[in-house]
Amino acid sequence: MEKLLILLASPTQAFNRIDTAGYKFLSIIHRIGFWLCIIEALLGTLEWVMQQGSKGKRRIVCSVLGFAALYVIPWAFELIRDIFN
Repeated sequence: MEKLLILLASPTQAFNRIDTAGYKFLSIIHRIGFWLCIIEALLGTLEWVMQQGSKGKRRIVCSVLGFAALYVIPWAFELIRDIFN
């Protein structure tokens, strides 16, 4: 028969573990987003150079804004959390 072991941790320890896991996950998302946005911007640049169309420009701007959002949104949430603590 297996023994059931229940570990009781303080809420602070639990939240610290959640924060650590969340920041690791966010770091992975930043790395993936970085490369996806670079590829998208390069494709938009090629499209713009080859066709001289505004679609390529929009693609570049959207990729830069998307990459900025990966950092601005977590920063804004941390700012709000710090204001109300």
